[in-house]
Amino acid sequence: MKLLFSASVFAHAARAKAERAHRSWRDAILDDLREAFREHRYARFAIPALIYLVENHLRFVVLRRLASPITWVVFSHVEIPIVAVLSYAILRRPLGRVQWIAIAMLLDGVMSAEIALCHASENQRQNRPLESTAKNCDAFDAYPIAALSLVLLGATLAALAGISVEYTYKGDFGTSIHLQNAQLYAFGAAANFLVFLAGERTTSRRGERGGDGVETGGGWFRGFDLATWWVVLTLAAFGIVSSLIMKHLSNIAKVFNSAAGMVLVTTLSWAFLGTRVNLPFALAGGVVVASLLLFYANKGKEPAGRIVGPGSSGDLTKAGGGGGGMVGGRGRGGGSAEAPEEAKQLL
Repeated sequence: MKLLFSASVFAHAARAKAERAHRSWRDAILDDLREAFREHRYARFAIPALIYLVENHLRFVVLRRLASPITWVVFSHVEIPIVAVLSYAILRRPLGRVQWIAIAMLLDGVMSAEIALCHASENQRQNRPLESTAKNCDAFDAYPIAALSLVLLGATLAALAGISVEYTYKGDFGTSIHLQNAQLYAFGAAANFLVFLAGERTTSRRGERGGDGVETGGGWFRGFDLATWWVVLTLAAFGIVSSLIMKHLSNIAKVFNSAAGMVLVTTLSWAFLGTRVNLPFALAGGVVVASLLLFYANKGKEPAGRIVGPGSSGDLTKAGGGGGGMVGGRGRGGGSAEAPEEAKQLL
């Protein structure tokens, strides 16, 4: 779905650009494709695609083995400091001392907020013990070492995948994000298709096809209902927007926005849906908001470096449009003019 969307939007954008330049839209598309295939540059997208493949499948393996999802919900946020460390080490993004403190505060606030929500949910179900999914949200028994190790591995892979996407996209900043997305999703679709075929062959050999109440008919989409398609559509939209954030902003901006979104969604749920929120969550939410303000208030005070802040698009565009690109790749001209246009088209 994301591949079809990105390819169609890229073709539409290329056609509009060609009409403004009074040239053939086919030639414009072919020129961009030749540039993408020159020196096998498309192969760079295979690395983040494979990392995402492993991380996505590991997530489902871990969730199946966990007695309670609270382990994943809380400790998957360890991705936040990992993203910061990888941004500093790989993308050479300078971070000041105050910003590192803000990142530590964000991790503490988010994890505390998740535990507080677990307690609130448990208290809301206290009259229905059979439906309770968590005995003690903050007890060490809720976080087994084996499961915790897998969760931390998943968080590391998620951070590494995001950093590799940001590195690849900003390394050729002038290239259309829709073409870059199409290349990434093409590798991802191909890899997942091979995994699917391998799983089907294994299931067929064991004679278990159709087990667990799943019908054998329906082909590739068996078991899909309206709710499943809604989840697929939502995650596809989230992935496309995330790619825009990682190219024009950063992975650090993405994790900060996700943390702020958790506080905002919970607050709106409390106001309009009657979701129970306790005082510990309010205090933790305050820490999240304070860390966000602390980080961005010091955005203009970072040490000198090649990449500035968590998302000044002007700085990123300027660096991407010049020689050498953002992170050591070769940038193509015209990035500063196309960046706002890409955002406008995607919105």
